[in-house]
Amino acid sequence: HYTCARKPLSRLLEMFAIPAAAVACGYLPTKRLGLFENLPRDAAREWAFFSRQRDYFFSLPGYKERYRDFKTDILAVSFTDDEYSVEPAFSSLLNFFPRCKIEHVHLAPDRVGLKRVGHMGFFRAKNKEKLWNLVGNFLLGTTKDKGNKNIADSLG
Repeated sequence: HYTCARKPLSRLLEMFAIPAAAVACGYLPTKRLGLFENLPRDAAREWAFFSRQRDYFFSLPGYKERYRDFKTDILAVSFTDDEYSVEPAFSSLLNFFPRCKIEHVHLAPDRVGLKRVGHMGFFRAKNKEKLWNLVGNFLLGTTKDKGNKNIADSLG
């Protein structure tokens, strides 16, 4: 399910660079690269391992069954310019939650007035005003009250 524009580079990172850097440094120094907070060594190695699996962490014994019985509302937000979590892979991940009511919003950055969001951009404070209200509206259940068909309509 995992395909991305930079797949050969991603595979090298997952198989060699991430585990090696995590062991050498004692953590994965992703903050230096401007990506996200540094990851502890074991978390980085686990992330690299899961990234190589067809079903990500659902490849672990019992995980598919555990999540198959999970039931809640889920807001899933993906972006057209995410080179790692491409739409088919993202949608396939959602299939592991068959009892959940899922609202999947797949957005182009220009839909919310941004040039780029990418893989981690949703979590950056600079995108707070443009993106985070999606989650707030979902949690508060306010989008349906305003007559919106779906949560993406609350973007304006």
